[in-house]
Amino acid sequence: MTKNVLLTGGTGFLGFYLAKRFLQDEDIKLILLVRPNGNLSARQRIERLFKERCGEEEYNSIKNRLEIIEGSITSPDLGLAKEQRERLSKEVAAIFHSAALAQFNVPYEKIREINVDGTKNVLNFALQCLKNGLFESVNHVSTVAVSGTYRGMFYEDSLDEGQGFKNTYEQTKFEAEQLIQVYRAKGLNVNIFRPSAIIGDSQDGYAINFRVIYQPLRIFSLGIYKQIPAKGSIKYNLVPADFLSDAIYRIYTHSHPHNRAFHLTNTHEVTADFIFKTASEFFGYPDPERIPLDDFDMNSLKGARRVLLEPYIPYFNHNGIEYDNKGAMNILNKNGFRWPKVDRKLLHTIFQFCLDAEFITPENRIIL
Repeated sequence: MTKNVLLTGGTGFLGFYLAKRFLQDEDIKLILLVRPNGNLSARQRIERLFKERCGEEEYNSIKNRLEIIEGSITSPDLGLAKEQRERLSKEVAAIFHSAALAQFNVPYEKIREINVDGTKNVLNFALQCLKNGLFESVNHVSTVAVSGTYRGMFYEDSLDEGQGFKNTYEQTKFEAEQLIQVYRAKGLNVNIFRPSAIIGDSQDGYAINFRVIYQPLRIFSLGIYKQIPAKGSIKYNLVPADFLSDAIYRIYTHSHPHNRAFHLTNTHEVTADFIFKTASEFFGYPDPERIPLDDFDMNSLKGARRVLLEPYIPYFNHNGIEYDNKGAMNILNKNGFRWPKVDRKLLHTIFQFCLDAEFITPENRIIL
């Protein structure tokens, strides 16, 4: 029997990979909620994305199991007409909510509209679906960054531990999870997937957008920093988008979790030193010296040099946080899933795509 799965954020980075992975399962019909953008309709956006990435032949092979509906998580009732909303509420068996604004230091009200109010609209629609007798769960893509400034072991069932937040992104993703607790009490089964830092495809480096580690590397490539306030020994946890989408799919299809949270963190971590040195060697820009924050003269960072770097300084100096992932790994290990090692080869694959996409172009750097 075909299962109808509604996915938000299908044109986003992880959302696209989730759509691609779920469509490999011939028992799933995927319903994508997509906003029009500029001169492109929702359907045109999806068709262009899939054809560019997967090829027309592959797209034609799955399009009969793909329904594209125009709407928005920021609109009441997801922006759906009454007839469409009523039809979908009777057909949808599961919702995967991956739409979010994943940028640092966006004004609170703007990012809250998407990350919190948008989640509320999705949950309200799920309550309508709950009446159909088929509905299983909402599956919410969050982030390990809901831990904020917490120190110690952050468990999969941890949430409010009195932590602060480094930016409005972390804060609003935390608030969305708080909201989920309210809707669980209303009878919804809501599972939460908390990935660590998402990077491009492990095979060819493909990425729809460049965030997380990409932005600091682009800043370094400008050649305007001889020193940065950072600890080279701190560890980063990076998960390629293709592996992450597969992990989410496997947990959902093989365990049917009920009101659970899962930390999707790589079992192989890498140090800041390894990433920064590998990037400087690959792109050919000077590797900034890393100075402990307590010893760094912040007054030496002025103007644009400070504005560009400041959002990332907390991530260059975090310490004392670990993420328990036993729940996720118990399921994944039983299904033969293994995270990839983030070695020089994988980083070179990621970096090559940045170069090809002209996101990082060190030949244009500014030497001060």
